[in-house]
Order: sequence, then C-alpha cells, then structure tokens
Amino acid sequence: MSITGPQVEKIKNIGLEEFMAGTEIISGIVPITGAITDYTAASIAAKLGVLSRLIAGGDSVIDVLTLRMYSCPGGDVDASFAMLDILHNFCAEHELSLRVEAYGVVASAAIMIMMQAGDIRAVGQNSVILIHEPRMFIFDETKTSDLKDIKQGMDMMSQMIFKLMADRCGKTLKEVEDFVDRRERWMTAQEAKDWNLIDEIM
Repeated sequence: MSITGPQVEKIKNIGLEEFMAGTEIISGIVPITGAITDYTAASIAAKLGVLSRLIAGGDSVIDVLTLRMYSCPGGDVDASFAMLDILHNFCAEHELSLRVEAYGVVASAAIMIMMQAGDIRAVGQNSVILIHEPRMFIFDETKTSDLKDIKQGMDMMSQMIFKLMADRCGKTLKEVEDFVDRRERWMTAQEAKDWNLIDEIM
C-alpha cells in the first residue's frame, strides 16, 4: 500500500500508530497482542463494527478477514470462544473467509481456540506453540460439592475445545484428549504443521 500526500498529513495529525491501525482495518486486518481477555473480545467487536461500516460504504473491499496475533500466551477460554463467535458471525454476514496469523508465542487458548477458528491458520517460522489441558485458578475456600461443580464445568469446556481441535485438525476426540492429557506440549511451527494444528508457516 502506497502512502499519498494527504495520508502523510493524516500521520502528522493523528500519529503513526493510529494511522497504521486505520490502514489495517481498511485492509481487513485485525491485530491483537497479549493475553486474550474480555477486553480483547470487546476490542475485536469494536474494530469489526468500524470495518462493517467501511464495507457498507464501499471504502473497504476485501475477501479475507485476517486476525493477526502478536505473542498471545493464551488467556480466558470464555473470551476466546466469544471472539470465535464474533469473528465467524462477521465473516458469515460479509461472506469472507477467515485467516488467522500468529507471531511469537502462540499458547493455550490462542492455539487451541483462536488458531482453530481460521479457515487458514498460519504462524511465523520462529513461533513457539504450547498446548495443554484447560486450567482454572481457585483461590477461595472450596467444598467438595464445589469441586464437583467445577469439574463438571471444566469437563464441558474441555470437550468444546477438543471437538473444535479435532474437527479442524482432522483428528478424533480421543487423539486430541490423549495428546494433551496431563502434558505441556511445546511444539515448533513445523511440529504444529505436522500435527495439522496449522496450515502454513510464514
């Protein structure tokens, strides 16, 4: 993308970071970084709202929506599933395919949910991938009945994640469960590609 004289003036007026964010949105690129949280999901929804208006006004003509992740060490499972639904609904509404790209660390929910959301999944050649069982941190007093309820909820969430991974990776549920059961699975980009977690190495 070339930068014209008027665009240079915009850079001077609004700052380079804001200008680059605008050009990314117009091009159908939605960047995120850091842990995935409720704030991340809300931010994605806001950016897609802007892109939707640009598409409706004819200012953005795209075939692919790209979620670009910069060093995402996982995060909140619920927020990740919210982002998955937000992205899929947006792509369905505007008849777009979804490309998910990741650079740096791609761990936990970032690889198990967000990478598997994409029609095309790509990571940088020097990316580091981590897969493990879903986790929950418990700080307060906990009764036995509370633990049973927590386990039931975590089992349900695990099955949702494992089914998503199995469907996208061409594996069975048991293969996915066995792969992550009680393990921290560190992988190179090539190992992730060999296991069909990703489609491309950039």
